[in-house]
Amino acid sequence: MTSGRQLPIHLALAAKARSDTSLAKILAHKDNLTAKFQSGRMSVNEVMALGLGEFCRQADVGENLLNGDKYRNDVKPGIKSFIKDLKKLAKERSTDPEQSSSNENPQPDLEVRLSRVCDLLHEARLALHSKRHIIRTLTSRRGRVVVGISDDETS
Repeated sequence: MTSGRQLPIHLALAAKARSDTSLAKILAHKDNLTAKFQSGRMSVNEVMALGLGEFCRQADVGENLLNGDKYRNDVKPGIKSFIKDLKKLAKERSTDPEQSSSNENPQPDLEVRLSRVCDLLHEARLALHSKRHIIRTLTSRRGRVVVGISDDETS
């Protein structure tokens, strides 16, 4: 049996697994944001709108996860400084003159922009396909049909 203060082992292991999964999601999202920013697939406005809560929502963890006792003192300050540094880099990037005008070959910048537009177009197509599928599903269902009754037939 367990004492009054200890969790049963199966509950403790489940909690540890959830915690490890959440931490892995946070660290993976941090790496993902870094890669997106460095490749130019993340706009300055998206970076400026990024806060701790939005970061957690995007990482698919609870907004208050980093406020817990386990993460408050070690992980949360690291994520806050990461967001601060990312915003600082975004400001520097936005205040710099266009890199493509200073480069002799503007091709990489155009390729990055084209890649971003293609990603946005693909995302919009997926959303459109999903909505059309929902409409098709809802219209194909056979259900009760409401038929209007005119006043002439009822008397």
